[in-house]
Amino acid sequence: VLKLQACKYLADSSLEPLYKEGALQELRDLDLSYGTLCQSAIEELLAYCTHLTHVSLNGCINMHDLNWGSTGGGFESLNGSSMFPFENVNGSIEQPNRLLQNLNCVCCSNIRKVLIPPAARCFHLSSLNLSLSVNLKEVDLACYNLSVLNLSNCCSLEILKLGCPRLTSLLLQSCNIEEETVETAISQCSMLETLDVRFCPKICSMNMGRLRAVCPSLKRIFSSLSSA
Repeated sequence: VLKLQACKYLADSSLEPLYKEGALQELRDLDLSYGTLCQSAIEELLAYCTHLTHVSLNGCINMHDLNWGSTGGGFESLNGSSMFPFENVNGSIEQPNRLLQNLNCVCCSNIRKVLIPPAARCFHLSSLNLSLSVNLKEVDLACYNLSVLNLSNCCSLEILKLGCPRLTSLLLQSCNIEEETVETAISQCSMLETLDVRFCPKICSMNMGRLRAVCPSLKRIFSSLSSA
């Protein structure tokens, strides 16, 4: 376990000793919250350290996106550089599965997009917390074992795509998201039990039956009473 919260004077190269030459092979839990490291430094660390299970990036102002899309088999950041350092140009080397289970990016005000496709190999990710990321507009996830997704107070959220068959809890409190977008997203979540749409101005409390119809597994819907 390594906690580096609020270490505001770390150079961007400071994380390199954590993964170069096989250092800290037993490291599982890393907290970089409220630091000032650049996005590329964090992405490089995550690309190398596939053995990490718990990562916290809360309040990291230099995180602009979590775009783990893939071309040619490697993770790609927004500027097109590979996030996966052992990428083989011929695609003949099998990518390792990532052991990441819990990822926390609470109050990352500059994150606008989160993309985690199957190619990211996040097969163990079970909990993702992006709450209070007020400029987050798009979330597109294909995480087979994800069970808890917290998007509360992501007031700019417009696009939500979920390929998460084992999702059981979706928290959308105080999101300005369209009702139809939520319906489409949860229709792909056959194990969803809890949905929180309190204080969502575009979701009418009178239409909870529609949400249950598209997602029969729902047991609990938390919604605000209509003012009408």
